[in-house]
Amino acid sequence: MKINALRQITTIFAIVLMLGSSAYAQSPEDVQHAKAYFTAGEVAFRLGNFQDAVDKFLNALRLVKRTSIMLNIGQCYRNLDNPKKSIFYYKLYLSEYGRRGVKTIPFHEAVKKHIAAMKQRLKEKGQEAKRDEEAKQERERLAKRNQQAELTRLKAEKAAEAKKQKALQQKANDARRLELEQMQQAEKDAQESYRKKNIWAFASLAVAVAAGITGGVLYGVGISRRDSAHERYELANDPTTIAQEWSDVESGQNMTYGANAMMAVAAISAGISIYNFVTRPKPGVEKRTSIAPQFGKTSWGLRLNHSF
Repeated sequence: MKINALRQITTIFAIVLMLGSSAYAQSPEDVQHAKAYFTAGEVAFRLGNFQDAVDKFLNALRLVKRTSIMLNIGQCYRNLDNPKKSIFYYKLYLSEYGRRGVKTIPFHEAVKKHIAAMKQRLKEKGQEAKRDEEAKQERERLAKRNQQAELTRLKAEKAAEAKKQKALQQKANDARRLELEQMQQAEKDAQESYRKKNIWAFASLAVAVAAGITGGVLYGVGISRRDSAHERYELANDPTTIAQEWSDVESGQNMTYGANAMMAVAAISAGISIYNFVTRPKPGVEKRTSIAPQFGKTSWGLRLNHSF
């Protein structure tokens, strides 16, 4: 928590220094790269990918100081329900116009309304956090009471179990007459268990192998598709091509997610197979122990600024 807060303060301080510097140079290359980030951010915003959009706008702002970028960043953070950062960039947008001495600020009233709404949302989130803390404390108190009740119950069960064991000891003589029959039944059950666990073990092993091969193929194809699409995405200029290439990047990434899922299936199946191999009883080996019988229980709002 403290590290994240320090990083946020450092980033904000760096942006303020950048915007306040009169010697800040904007090379044609920086402007070109910033425009590409800006366009990609607009595409992501229209698709509802606000986190991706804000990342693109922040990259653009690091290269050029444009009020349109500041406003769009505020819009993204508002839709991400991050009122603190949204307020910061809305105010940065207004202060930049003030620093330039511009009297008529575009979207001035709308931005002021958003700032007021975000302040109210920030207050609500504080109240929600307070309610969550109170609920947490109540849960802890309830858990403590339940723990005490559980200890009392366990003590009562222990006393009842001791009484039950004493009664079982008295019936041990009857249990010995049933010992041979029980041992024969146990051996029969062990053989049946051995057969079933063998079936489960080999079936799970087959599933693990198939899932592993499928996951490997999916991962290779997905990585290749994602990387090639990302290279084309970096070279694209118009919004339509950027959106298409980014869709291909996401498609390749989704294939890697599918590969991960198949690998998880393979791992689970392998675990099931190993468990059944390890836990299957050895046929023909009898445990000659006395077996006593058991008795008893068993809305997005203000649009983006499209001018760069």
